[in-house]
Amino acid sequence: MSKKKKIVIIVAIALIVVLLATGLTVYFVVFDPKKKGDQIRAEVNTEKPTYENVLAKNREDFSSDKDYALYLYESACAAFQNCEKCAYIDDYVTTTIVEAFKTRIPCQGCRFTVKTGTEYYYADYSGADSKNYGWMFDLSGKVEDTLFAKRSYADITKMDYLYTEKALKPKVSIKGGNFNVDADWSERNRVNGYPKHEDLPIYHASQSGLFQQTEMNITAETVTGATVTYNAELEYYTVSFILDVNNPKTSEKLIENLRAGLPDGNYTSITKVYQIWDNGYFRQCESLDHASNSMMELKLDFKTYFKYGEEDCNPDNYKYFNEAKQNALVESKQ
Repeated sequence: MSKKKKIVIIVAIALIVVLLATGLTVYFVVFDPKKKGDQIRAEVNTEKPTYENVLAKNREDFSSDKDYALYLYESACAAFQNCEKCAYIDDYVTTTIVEAFKTRIPCQGCRFTVKTGTEYYYADYSGADSKNYGWMFDLSGKVEDTLFAKRSYADITKMDYLYTEKALKPKVSIKGGNFNVDADWSERNRVNGYPKHEDLPIYHASQSGLFQQTEMNITAETVTGATVTYNAELEYYTVSFILDVNNPKTSEKLIENLRAGLPDGNYTSITKVYQIWDNGYFRQCESLDHASNSMMELKLDFKTYFKYGEEDCNPDNYKYFNEAKQNALVESKQ
């Protein structure tokens, strides 16, 4: 599920809690993906990719930190799109806060993305303690957008769309720090309308569009503050942006969905912090966005870890990736 849709659903559940006036704090399972069987560990990869350096300019070539920061970010976006292989893991939590009822509702999830050659693989797992709190999702009528497993596949040489399947209520468990998921992908457990064709994401050098790491617009006119520091020991830059919440262009791709779930809501702060290897490739990203209206506050916290190793970029190491590919290719021949 997209970040935009997650906002709508979590706020809807928050409103149910407010109406019931329970003051209940809902704690969702914490995704801590670590390699066990078919999954992979979500941690900072300390090995710099061996790709050719794409950074042709230094700080001295720019009149301000802001211009240099934008150059590093844009170079890393292009490097991702043009590189042969890359994997990244999104560990995210969206927290709705209703101060009047002392209620905090954090919803957590984890996504896995791998691009290898012309292929693109994706999985998104969202689970909760359904035994104790499943009634809340059932009452909201949005189980398919909160308790789900999603898997996708594309090959740019064979299709101009992203083949996607979505299943209801996967079994998610954490034992000894290991993340495990079992999903029933059969027709009886399938979300209505799936499998479906979704827009093909930008991920390959042959595509005419430009890859952007975030749906927020990071440009010279939307950035109000920027800093760049360098870690010589670990060989990466830290690039920080504060975005202008008063400029409608900053959040133009997200504001409609925000207000669908948070009426009259506005972003109150948007911060992006990137770690970029000194050869121009993404290492890590931390994103913290705040929004609010007169009733509640919304906090969106994303951590993204980029990985370039052979094991990390091997689709065989991810549960359900190969099944998604097989189903997509069978369907494409029909």
